[in-house]
Amino acid sequence: MEQKNGFSSDRNTERAIRHLNDCIVFDNLIPEFFTAIGSTDQVGYFRAQHNSDLLTMSSTTPFPQEIKPHYMCAESIGVCGILPYINRYYYILDNKLFLWRTNGINNHEQIMEQEKVITAVCTFNPARDFFTKSVNSLLAVATPTYIKIYPIENDYISVNTFYTVKVNFMPTCLCAGQLNQLFIGGSDGHLYSFQFVVPVEGYLGSFDPNSQKPQEPYVLNNLTASWIKAAIMSFLSFAVSPITKVVYDSTTGFIATLDSTQKINIYNYSDGTLSLNYSFTPPKGIQFVALREVFNSDSCHTRFIAFTSTGDRYFFGTTDSFMGKSTKIALRAERKAPAEMKGNELIDAFYTLGYYAFICKNEIIGIQSINVDPSNSYEFVTILKINGFGLAVAGLSHDLAWMDTKMFHEPFVCQHFVDPPQMYILTSDGGSSIKFVFPCMVLRQLLLQNNYKFVTDVNDYMDRFVSNDESCAMCLLLASLFPEEARQFIFIASQFSTFQIAEKEISPDILSPIVHSFYIRASRLLNLVWNSAVFYRRQDNSIKVSPAFNAMSPEFVHKLYEIIQLGKLYLEESEINSKQYDDHRLEVSEYEREQLLALQESLEEIIEALKFIKILSKQKSALLSIGIEKLNANSVARLINECFGTTDSNVFLITALREYAVALFRNTPQSPELDFLAAEINDECPMFTKSSDAQILKALTDLESASRITGDEKKQILHDSANTFIKYSLKPFDIARVCAAFIALDGDKHAVQIAAARAHAIDDAERAYYWYRNGCDINDVSGSKTFDDVYKCYEAAFDAAYSDEGLHTVLNTNDELFALLVFQRMINTNEIDRLLKLDTPLVKEFLVENAPKLLWKYYIAHHKYREAVIELIKFASDAQADNPDDEISFDKRIEYLEIAHNYARQQGLTKLVDEIKTRLNCARIQKDISHDVIGEPLKDLKDLFSLAQEKSLWSYLLRIVSIMKLDEVNKRDLDINILWYNFLFNGDGVSTTSSSQEPITEEFINRTLKNVFSLIGTSTIVSKPEHMLAIFEDFRNFHKFRIDWVVDTLTALNIDGSQMFNAYSEILNKYDTLDDVPERRNQLVYAALWLIDHGYNGDIEEIRKYINSILSNKNSPYYDEIKQIVDRINN
Repeated sequence: MEQKNGFSSDRNTERAIRHLNDCIVFDNLIPEFFTAIGSTDQVGYFRAQHNSDLLTMSSTTPFPQEIKPHYMCAESIGVCGILPYINRYYYILDNKLFLWRTNGINNHEQIMEQEKVITAVCTFNPARDFFTKSVNSLLAVATPTYIKIYPIENDYISVNTFYTVKVNFMPTCLCAGQLNQLFIGGSDGHLYSFQFVVPVEGYLGSFDPNSQKPQEPYVLNNLTASWIKAAIMSFLSFAVSPITKVVYDSTTGFIATLDSTQKINIYNYSDGTLSLNYSFTPPKGIQFVALREVFNSDSCHTRFIAFTSTGDRYFFGTTDSFMGKSTKIALRAERKAPAEMKGNELIDAFYTLGYYAFICKNEIIGIQSINVDPSNSYEFVTILKINGFGLAVAGLSHDLAWMDTKMFHEPFVCQHFVDPPQMYILTSDGGSSIKFVFPCMVLRQLLLQNNYKFVTDVNDYMDRFVSNDESCAMCLLLASLFPEEARQFIFIASQFSTFQIAEKEISPDILSPIVHSFYIRASRLLNLVWNSAVFYRRQDNSIKVSPAFNAMSPEFVHKLYEIIQLGKLYLEESEINSKQYDDHRLEVSEYEREQLLALQESLEEIIEALKFIKILSKQKSALLSIGIEKLNANSVARLINECFGTTDSNVFLITALREYAVALFRNTPQSPELDFLAAEINDECPMFTKSSDAQILKALTDLESASRITGDEKKQILHDSANTFIKYSLKPFDIARVCAAFIALDGDKHAVQIAAARAHAIDDAERAYYWYRNGCDINDVSGSKTFDDVYKCYEAAFDAAYSDEGLHTVLNTNDELFALLVFQRMINTNEIDRLLKLDTPLVKEFLVENAPKLLWKYYIAHHKYREAVIELIKFASDAQADNPDDEISFDKRIEYLEIAHNYARQQGLTKLVDEIKTRLNCARIQKDISHDVIGEPLKDLKDLFSLAQEKSLWSYLLRIVSIMKLDEVNKRDLDINILWYNFLFNGDGVSTTSSSQEPITEEFINRTLKNVFSLIGTSTIVSKPEHMLAIFEDFRNFHKFRIDWVVDTLTALNIDGSQMFNAYSEILNKYDTLDDVPERRNQLVYAALWLIDHGYNGDIEEIRKYINSILSNKNSPYYDEIKQIVDRINN
């Protein structure tokens, strides 16, 4: 089975990581409270025993004194509210807006508009590429004819800096959208959007006043109707219902509106386009007083909650369909108000993280949804009296509202990693902040009341949350929140755990409640990043740290450290109390120690990784991208495509991060930014770059600096760095890049040594060497894999062999496999001359097995000429069937033989010279016969003769006989005559070499003979006249060529005329039957006389009797021709 990796190869943390994953999976399977809502009877309400168990309220911040005179003079009723994102309360009186801070500071701000009335106010966030960094928010103030936008800079509102947006409708409500965006509800019943779209110089409103049509830096759109329809609806205003509330869920893109008829419309907003998803008209008499969004983190399905004046809640959202996809948004549940609302009128409401704040006329009601045990879901309720008449309640979204996780669905879970929700209320007496209390605080209050004694009341309360060991997890959370009381909380958890495991079987894979609580606490912190990749690619392909890691609070790592320290504290206490343990408890204690130590080791590694990632999150994208570009594909996938907490990967997370750390500094130009980053990593992550890794990182950094240094200092750096890599050769550094760095710095020797060290460390038994030498058996999977691993090491230093230093270092390593692979590399890269000059038996051995065609060159390089000639003859003559790549053509064989001939002649190797000559002729004949069959071995004369005879190739037979020795001819005179006869009358000399369309003429035959004699020569046995003349004369006579054609043609081909005369004389005197054929006889006489007439030596007396006989009879054939020649000879 393939081994999958999680975090690190250095520690045995597999079981701890598995337990953490189990905890995360369990929490992710807790159904959200909204899915449990059915009838009120199924999900009940429970009143808190003490108000402080759920809700606390600060003192009241009164209205500014300056408001009272304006209130007395106001023409319309004032409107109050809260702007939580700028920490302000506000009061609208006619066209005046008063704002004062929620922190109790008395100074206030006042804005007065030109219109008679302000209809709505809202804050929204600016885009950083549009506004200066000091602008942290924007305040929108709406009137019937325009909306003014005021930038809030460093928490200060300048009433003289604004931008005016003119509108042709009356805004009735405002809502923040995305950055630079507002949604606006109109009195005409339409929904509008406002969006800044282009940067402007300086602050808003700085445009050329003289421009007739200045470009506006915003877009104002009617999202719910065309401009024509909008105009009609504005004219018929009595037919429309003004929008009274707009709510936008920035995490999903849904918008909900409430109009004056109590109708709720829910839209989907995407890319500037609005689409209606659902409309809801409540039963008659229902009055909605608040409409709130539910962020993606809080619920997978519920998107909005509407609150009625009686305290009822309407939940709008989606549900899971049968195929796993969400259905369309709709009303999904209704929930009646708690009994505490009886007789109260709800004025306003707010929701976040499972907590509700209902502000009524004289009270505020807090509600907490509990669903940690899905079989027992309920809501916790408390009531606080308020001073004055309730006016408004508001709060902030939490910082992680955008996260798509189920960790926020249950207060028992999310209390481990977020602060309790804080909200603001406004009453007729002023403003106050309210803060909800997490469930663990109830347990703490109970423990305080009982002086941290594990009494029945404590056990009973903790037993209510025994499911998934939530009680012990709360104790651990309290130990972190109140470190001075940590020992007491650990004691309580330990006591409760002991009762739970009594009589129960325990094992390494089963966690006791208290140990489980450590894993729960850690997993709930880590869940925020567990399923997120370390990096993500932006649209421009650059790299950034994933948002989940950027969102980690400064205390995040500290909280993980606290878990380690609390674990050590528990183990110390357990060791102290172990003397009182029975055998079962002792066994449990031993398992707990192993399980907690494994967790601590895992957390230490995870903490170092998170600290490193946090450092990276502060770096520029360009720098981060440089590191990624230098990593191998598996490490890149581990950091970009795979979750932080996955255990199904080909690369350990710690390994990938360390490789990335090294890559950041490798071949990157030195800069103050990079130096600061290196220092910060060394300071903040000492364990992340622990001893060996720190030394490797230092060695890499030193290599970078060595490129700017010369002389002895550079040599020392290379030497020291090389020793580091050799010492830690099995550590996961990129050997290819390390060796490349040394090579670039002229450290070829060091590159070779590092590669050899890594190869030896991987394969000290030399399995790769024996696998290679024994034929590379592909069925030996283990040997093949070992060879591949070792080869990668050697390959990293192959380029070092281009220098003499590097090549000799390879030979001095005594690593035979390394040397053999380098030799192969030298051949592949055309470094053959250098290879052949190496004076080592390994080269000859390598050439014999891998490149035999180069062996002769090796002998030449070492002045062993006889061996070189013999090798050339052997290579040129033998078949190469075992290796098709080495099969050679006849041209190549001939070339090798010619090279061998030259060396043999130069060195005076006479016997070899003669042998080579014969082989050369054979090779050329065989090439013509076989038409260059690649890979066919050379044949000897005997085999060639048989082959040509078998195929009736008469011209080739003539060539073969021409190079045979006399004793090899073995009385073949008659055979030679037959060869010439067949060549002229039947063989390839005429019928096979001439075109079927070309007639047999003297010119054609002359060309053919010229070709043949150029191959067989004029002084060989087959070119002797006595073997040719009779056949040639018959051929001439048969084709009726001119009488002197034979002698004229052969002498032109440099056949000796004197020998030809003697041959003619012999024929005339030998064959008496010629007298019976006077014409043929006279032709031969004429030919013989022609030779004498043309200056060739010959004893005319030998044929005198034939001349006299012819001249005695004028009627004899060719009388005149012969007489003319005789006369010329006599004269």
